[in-house]
Amino acid sequence: VFGDVARTGLIASSNTTFTIGPDITIRGGSNQDRAARIGVAEWNGPSNVRVVNQGTISSDAGRGIGVYAINGQTFVNQGIVEAKNSSYFAAHALIENSGTMSALDNSTFDVAWFGYSWTNTGTLTSVNSTINFRGYVTLGGLGAFNRTGGVVNLIDLLDVTGTTLAFNTTTGSWNL
Repeated sequence: VFGDVARTGLIASSNTTFTIGPDITIRGGSNQDRAARIGVAEWNGPSNVRVVNQGTISSDAGRGIGVYAINGQTFVNQGIVEAKNSSYFAAHALIENSGTMSALDNSTFDVAWFGYSWTNTGTLTSVNSTINFRGYVTLGGLGAFNRTGGVVNLIDLLDVTGTTLAFNTTTGSWNL
C-alpha cells in the first residue's frame, strides 16, 4: 500500500524485468513529489527496466492522489490497472495492454506518454472520468474503448490513416 509520502516506490535495478504477479495487489497513491512510482524512481533513471503487471494496481486514495507513474523502458499490462475514487494514474511507459485498464468515479488516467507507441488488445474503460491518450496509437490499436460520460483528451497522435473515427453519442466528443 502506497501512503501519501514523498519518494516512495517499488523500484527495479538496471537491466531487469519487474513483474507484479497474478495474486499481487498494489493500491493507494500519493500526491507527493516523486512518490508512488513503480519501475524507475526518476525520469533519468535506468532506461532498460521492463515492468509487467499480471496482478492488480489500484490508484484508489482519492483527493486527486494517485500512482504517479509506471516508469521504465516498457510497461506491459496483462492484469488490472485502475484509477478510482477521484484518483490519478499514469501508465507512462505503456506499450501494450492485454488486460483491463479503467478510470472510474471522477478519476484521471494517463494512457502512455509522449514518444511511446502502444496497442490495446484488452479493454479500456472510462466512467465519468478523464482519459488522456498520449503517445502513438492507430485507430485499430486503440481496441476496445468503453466510455460513459467524462472527458477524452487526445494529447499526442492517433493515426486514422485509411480508417474513419466517427464521433457519435457512444464515443462522445474528444478534445484535441
